[in-house]
Amino acid sequence: MLSGFFLGEAMRRTDREVTDIGIIKDVLDHCQAVTYGLYDGKEPYSVPMSFGYEMTEDGKMRFYSHCAHEGRRLSILRNGHDRAAVSAFCDGKLYLDPVVVCRSGFSYRSFMGSGRLRIVEDAQEKAHGLKVVFKHYSGIEENFTEEMTEAVEVLCMELESFSCKICVK
Repeated sequence: MLSGFFLGEAMRRTDREVTDIGIIKDVLDHCQAVTYGLYDGKEPYSVPMSFGYEMTEDGKMRFYSHCAHEGRRLSILRNGHDRAAVSAFCDGKLYLDPVVVCRSGFSYRSFMGSGRLRIVEDAQEKAHGLKVVFKHYSGIEENFTEEMTEAVEVLCMELESFSCKICVK
């Protein structure tokens, strides 16, 4: 069980809250993408991205993603707006009650977090971030050359808080 990471407002449905790190990792392992929520000072912006994650030596969680060298997400980060939210879900399934529609529901497994999102500048960390992303999807630990890392931008989000929820119908 994790402690110290579930900061902020308590989850209303504690019967759906997950605190076991093994189950949280399983949820993330089954997610195909994350959505980062950013704010440019005027309006919110959300963007789905491929990702990989790791637990740091001090027990914190870190996400990596990659993208092109330009775009709105990079402009927001370059203008100093690094506070971000991240969310992901998997195993979504609609259940319809054929008699009483209000008894219908949706089952899912979800992850939500917040922290600081940054553009990775260090070549070694960029290669590491790409390795983490590639491993998430392939299960293979691939090495990335400097030429490969120069072709993309790598983003890193250090999570300050997160929660995980499972709703089974």
